[in-house]
Amino acid sequence: MRTPPPFGACDFGLLEPFDPSAMERVKAASAQQQLLIAAAAAQSSSHSIDTSDDQDPNCLHDTGWGVIFPRDMDHAVVAKLKDALAPLFDLRFFEIYGFDSKPEARVPEGEEDLFRIFEGGAGYREGDDAAIWLDRQGVDLGQVDAKNGVPFYLLIVASPEDIPFDFQTGLDSHWGVGRIWFAHKDGQPDYAAFRRYAESVHDYEKLKRSDRAKKFAAVYATRHAGDPATGSLMEQLILPLLDPKTRLGVGQGFGRRAFLGGDDGPHTPGAGREILGQLLNGQLPEGRPALVFTGCHGRFPDYQSNPEYHELLGALIAQEWDGTPPPADDVVFAARNLEHSANLHGTIHFMFACFGLGSPQFDTYSKKDKQIAPGPILSPLPQKMLCHPNGALAVFSHVDRAYASCWQTEDEKPQISGFRGVLSSLMRGDRVGNATDQFNLIWGTRYALVDSAPDHETRALRWLRSQDARAFAVFGDPAVRLLVNQLEPLKEEA
Repeated sequence: MRTPPPFGACDFGLLEPFDPSAMERVKAASAQQQLLIAAAAAQSSSHSIDTSDDQDPNCLHDTGWGVIFPRDMDHAVVAKLKDALAPLFDLRFFEIYGFDSKPEARVPEGEEDLFRIFEGGAGYREGDDAAIWLDRQGVDLGQVDAKNGVPFYLLIVASPEDIPFDFQTGLDSHWGVGRIWFAHKDGQPDYAAFRRYAESVHDYEKLKRSDRAKKFAAVYATRHAGDPATGSLMEQLILPLLDPKTRLGVGQGFGRRAFLGGDDGPHTPGAGREILGQLLNGQLPEGRPALVFTGCHGRFPDYQSNPEYHELLGALIAQEWDGTPPPADDVVFAARNLEHSANLHGTIHFMFACFGLGSPQFDTYSKKDKQIAPGPILSPLPQKMLCHPNGALAVFSHVDRAYASCWQTEDEKPQISGFRGVLSSLMRGDRVGNATDQFNLIWGTRYALVDSAPDHETRALRWLRSQDARAFAVFGDPAVRLLVNQLEPLKEEA
């Protein structure tokens, strides 16, 4: 049994291998978080939402919707953020109650908790984990009933410094959780960016725009010669997903387009930088796909020595990279490569890459508290994709390293059900916080098996596999979804 290969390209080559002794350090430092993981596993055979009364996880009148701010955030900042996000708030309020959120609006008795803004004393407090925060709301960690006080769909509005990634993933073990945060270089909120995102989601769901995305999924993946990580990606995940027997998207009426690299040299055009740029700018000749999946190495610059760290973290590395460190700019797609003319309106991106969504401050997978970032940080590409004037709805990606274990069994056999489940659910029109619940079940189940391992090597591998699945998170409103019945059909080639 060997450690699965890691993804990610740093300034000095590929990322270093997993150190099994990291397991004990992280477990000791986050015992409560691990209990949350085990709790998620205990209910992995059922859905997080109470469906005893025929509740629909895609109906906000059943699930509710809420926002979490940090308790210590300045009241004036919170007020400005709520004002910037008003189009999104109004949209969700109307979906829940069927009327606008005017001051004189009267919410039906017994349904007051379906739309909640957790701020001030009800917001996140420093040191909270999910269980502590829920307890303060009078709710246990368990099956979700929005009428108990905490809606199923929860949007965190804060940087990971103010509300940690661990809180998001812990709460997401049962709830449908997303995050947004847009800031200027000085760290102050970019209110205009929040407004653009709110208006983009509002306009999409209200069908305000005629330039709709096409009803197809685009799959982009690299395969570099001599690279076991992207080799496994292609052979064990991408090709099985695209196999006609898998029928990915067929039942949902989605077309497919694949842009795949090969191991016959760095200049394979199928997954080249030009194609990646067209895809991520929404400028493919056949139109922009409603759903995008990318699988490739993510850029991991050194935060101490690379002056472009904040620009390059999590950037996607195209097929032309020949393995020479660091990857050159012309083989990388970073936030600065997203053009002003880009059009990602009404799209969702499943981005598989190391640090695609962000990075913790310390390395999860080394035995010492090795600092790898100036602080917990979001990657710039997903942020720019969402706050662009023609921005995307959401990005689902990785915080931390990513490993091939995401699609492998313990004995390195392919197991694509998690990825297929998420993609199929999104193509059915499920809300993103509901569709991505697959990985919560995976990481919870994997962790529950850690201490029953027959030896230390197996125990370490099981721990790595659980942490790898746990690191997926949603950037964007978890209640967004593809309006699949409104998408423009893709014209198939004759």
